[in-house]
Amino acid sequence: MLLIWYLNDPIEDNPNHTWTDYRENWQSTLTASLLHPEVWRYEIMPWPHRVFYGRYPTTMPARRRGGRVPIPGEYETELQSVITALGDMKQPPEAVRWEVSGTQGVGVLVSDTMMFERGGPTASDPDLGSFYGLALPMLKRGVPIEPVQIETAGQKGFLDQYKVLLLTYEGQKPPTAAFHQALADWVKAGGALVVVDDDGDGFNAVREWWNSAPMNYLSPRLHLFEQLGLKPDGAFPANVGRGCVIYDRTSPAALSHAPDGANHVRRLVQQAAGQIGLPWVESNAMVLRRGPYIVAAAMDESVPDAKPYTIHGKLVPLFDSRLPVMDSYELNPGTRQLLLDLSKVPVGKVGVVAAACRVLSESVKGNSIEICADGLEGSNAVMLIALPAAPKAISLNGRAVPADEFDYNNGILRLRFSNSAGGVDVEIN
Repeated sequence: MLLIWYLNDPIEDNPNHTWTDYRENWQSTLTASLLHPEVWRYEIMPWPHRVFYGRYPTTMPARRRGGRVPIPGEYETELQSVITALGDMKQPPEAVRWEVSGTQGVGVLVSDTMMFERGGPTASDPDLGSFYGLALPMLKRGVPIEPVQIETAGQKGFLDQYKVLLLTYEGQKPPTAAFHQALADWVKAGGALVVVDDDGDGFNAVREWWNSAPMNYLSPRLHLFEQLGLKPDGAFPANVGRGCVIYDRTSPAALSHAPDGANHVRRLVQQAAGQIGLPWVESNAMVLRRGPYIVAAAMDESVPDAKPYTIHGKLVPLFDSRLPVMDSYELNPGTRQLLLDLSKVPVGKVGVVAAACRVLSESVKGNSIEICADGLEGSNAVMLIALPAAPKAISLNGRAVPADEFDYNNGILRLRFSNSAGGVDVEIN
């Protein structure tokens, strides 16, 4: 799978975004992307000049209060540290695991047809409540819910990874009847399906496969229920094969605006999980370990009275341009962080473990290390290097490095220097 991660927030489209807004949005987007453990290939920065050479408002709105400024130096360094880490996200399957999360195996079904209902006299909710009204109540309680593509559901084995699926035809429609057969087979094999739909979507009446001869259904949901062997308004939950179906005749978009809407959705999903014997777990944090990396997010408006989760290890927060090393990291509500756990780096490793630059080559010979690196011209580079003992001498392009540009603690050398697009040669003895 290729995940396109756009670091670029088009200046023209967001004239009132400051660098602070940009940085926070980027951290949240990146964290969400990395919480998909199977994804490790990235198009990192299609238009780097817009990030590193663009100018953003200092305040909002920019026209009234201030001018525009280039990217802050700390942010330049932070971006380069993370870019280097992204190149190392392919980790062995046995090294990828959830340390903290709510119930796993939950998904919400989505279709490309969602884009077709954004306009017209019966346009879908402008806030996409038909989707977020089902997904966010799960996410807020630490359930790593995934969007599940309806168009792909018919592929052999695609749905097997999910235990509970949520579905609505408010704001979207099934492109073919084949999807219903695939979904029915999945339920019969032991899946739990939660359908939340009041059949009130005006697009149910468009001329499509479910209401065209030989079919004559007022909504695609009715065809689905027929495939499941269910009455349109029968008693629920209903057992179907080894699985079950729960139907709630409610608008998901309406639930997204209702004071108790989130709890209503969670109760439905919890009930569905119970029907198939899936333990229900809620959490105020999601922590995914990917080899030596830790992807962490803490929810606000989450589990009542839950204490912040604390991660322990030899941790380097990669969203901190200083690349400090700490023994623990507390996930307070709203926190997003990508950490490097040095305690999970292979024992005896000597060499670069984190860098706000690109390491072109690295050679370890006896007690000396030679490194060639490059980066954004003039930006501040920080490099963490695992060493068994404090270095006796360090040079950059043949120049001795002053004592205030490096430090050594607990087996880690932190080296600071100015990046060069033409390359920097580092020698450590």
